[in-house]
Amino acid sequence: MFMFHVALSLGLIALTAGSALYVFSSECKGKGTCFAQAVAILVILVSLISSACTIYCGIKFCQEGNAMMCMGHGMKMQDNAMPGGKVKAEDTKRQ
Repeated sequence: MFMFHVALSLGLIALTAGSALYVFSSECKGKGTCFAQAVAILVILVSLISSACTIYCGIKFCQEGNAMMCMGHGMKMQDNAMPGGKVKAEDTKRQ
C-alpha cells in the first residue's frame, strides 16, 4: 500500500510540473514555446493516465483484501502467542 501512495504522489508531482510548464510556455513568445507546450501536454497526459491506473490498481488491491497483508507483517508473531504470553502447544511441537 505504501508503493501506491508513492506512485500516486509522483504522478501528481508530474501533473503539477507539466501544468506549470504549459502555463509558463503559454506566456512566453519565441522559439521553442511550441515544443515546450507539446512536451507539457505529453507530460500531463501521461501523468493523468498513470495516476488513473494507479488509483484503479490501488482500489482493486484493497477490494481483494490484500491491503491488510502489507500492514500485518508483525501479526505472525502475535498470532502464535495466546493471551497471557503463553505459547500454543502446536508451536512447541514444531520446535
